[in-house]
Amino acid sequence: MAERIAVRFKGRGESLEDLYQVAALGLVKAVEHYDPARGHAFEAYAVPTITGEIKRHFRDHMWTLHVPRRVQDLRNRVRSSMKELSQSTSGHAPTVAEIAEHAQLSESEVRAGMEALECFSALSLEAEMPGTDGYALGTPWAARIRRTKWSSTA
Repeated sequence: MAERIAVRFKGRGESLEDLYQVAALGLVKAVEHYDPARGHAFEAYAVPTITGEIKRHFRDHMWTLHVPRRVQDLRNRVRSSMKELSQSTSGHAPTVAEIAEHAQLSESEVRAGMEALECFSALSLEAEMPGTDGYALGTPWAARIRRTKWSSTA
């Protein structure tokens, strides 16, 4: 069960083996805190506990900077509202007021969430950067070879 939950989070910047370990820790916590007297099935308690442990791991260990949970939540709400609104509006980017209404946030909270969208994303060393002609930062030799190849044939 823990491994099935961990697999849902693969491809988000953490190795699958590490996700398995975090999920196993969540399973141990679920076993320790489960109370059968409450009348719920163990799985109904364990799944959210394991999922929460994995999300907590991402929140606490995967950000380059420590970002307060409140700001992370604002960022996520603003991002999802922008995505939903951009699909429903007629080709224009949603305004701060539209996002605030849709996300049930104040305009200042939306602005804080928008700033977090721009400020707190770490780039992978293999991320494509503007002006690199599609070569990732992790492949400087490929760019050098390409420049050499084109300059020698010109």
